[in-house]
Formats: sequence, C-alpha cells, structure tokens
Amino acid sequence: MDLRPDTPIRIYEITAGTIAIEKVKPAPLSEREISLLQKLLQIKFEDRIPEKVDSTLSASEKKIVLDLVKRHLLTIYYGGKYTKSGVYNVPNLVYRQIIERTKNEMGAKSVQEIKIEIPKQMEKQFKKEIKEEKREETDPLKLLNKEGYIVLQSEIEARDLSDLLLDKIKKNQVSGIRGFDKKYYIVKNSFVLKYQSKVKAALKESSKSADKIAEILDIKPEGAVALLTILREEGDLIEKRKGTFALAD
Repeated sequence: MDLRPDTPIRIYEITAGTIAIEKVKPAPLSEREISLLQKLLQIKFEDRIPEKVDSTLSASEKKIVLDLVKRHLLTIYYGGKYTKSGVYNVPNLVYRQIIERTKNEMGAKSVQEIKIEIPKQMEKQFKKEIKEEKREETDPLKLLNKEGYIVLQSEIEARDLSDLLLDKIKKNQVSGIRGFDKKYYIVKNSFVLKYQSKVKAALKESSKSADKIAEILDIKPEGAVALLTILREEGDLIEKRKGTFALAD
C-alpha cells in the first residue's frame, strides 16, 4: 500500500475476520490554519513546548490549535526531555499541503526558501533528537546516568548491568534490588539522597501510593517505585499493601 510512518489510515471490518485498510486524505486546511502552522514552523523545535507556545497565542489561535490537534493535523511529541512538556510537531503530510497551497500565492523562490530553511531544518533536528533519545532509551548505562535509576525485566539484564557497575556498587554509589513485582531496580544513591527527605515528609501524615509520591515529587511513576523500593529495603519504609507505602515505625 506504500504506507509511510506518517500516513493516516482508516481500518474497518468487512466481514468477520476480514479487515480493510484505507489511506485517509488529510482534510483541507483553511487560510487561518495555514498561517498558524507557518507561524509554528518558524519557532525553534525545542521552543515549541505547548504551554510556552500557547501563552503567545490569542484566544482564537488557541482554538485553532486545539482543533488541529484533535484532527491530527498538528501533533504533540512526548519523549526524552519532552516526556513531561511535549513539543508541537507538524506532520509531513500536513507540511506538504501547506507548500502546495503556498505555491499558488508566492513565487517559486520564496516557496523554496520556506521548504528548505524552516521545515527541513526542523525535521533534521527532530530526527536527530529522536535518534539520540532512542539510543539513550536502549543503553542501560546512559539511561541510569540520565534518570538516576533503571528498571529491568530479567535477572540476566540485571546481572549484566551489575557486572558493569561492580566498582560503583562496591563504593556504595549504586544500589540494586528485586522488587515484589519481580522487576529489578538499580538506583544511583545520589537519586535516593535527592528525594529521601521529601518522601518521608510526604508520608508523615499518611501512607500514599507510588503514583501519588511520583506526583508530589514531580518524577516518573517508575522512578517513584524504584525509589520507594530501595527505601523499603533499607528499612525506612514499609509497603502496607501492593503499591502503597508508609513510614516504618
């Protein structure tokens, strides 16, 4: 079907067990939508954080953005350093539609300048960052150094990483433990020290779930579980029930 990664499709069932896949042609863009998307394309990729961009838009422009996102004509990428904030991205199919519309209004030179100097530059930067983020996500040592912890699914992975970190483990710079969920948590002690007092303060009044602790500390849920699991093992906390922690008596 010559489907590209950014090709929108529609899937529906014809008969029991038989489905059909149909390419979906992007809906035509209005002049105001094109103008707004061109405005977004002129913002550096790392500065296209929704909260930051939306603060510069008028009420009517914000409505257009919401509608574009709803129609998947403007996407919000979450990942790497944008995991929490997200960043606006204009899909390639939408960009091509902008260029086609612009050809009818501007000279060929201007169109070429827009095509090369703005979107191509952003696309190159976007792909570079995605590549770096994927490499970090698959490299346990880089992920550990970046996040302060890592969660592994198998004993083999945990053993291999522990061998690489043997010197740091001996120096008490890294701790590791197998949780009740059968996952392996390897945590830098600097990560524990950073949040230890905050966890105890949060649990002073009552027990809380790992998700609630993550919300209070503004960290990822799996990071909270890793932190709480280590503190439980050290005797600072108890797990009253699955996923809910309290201060040890």
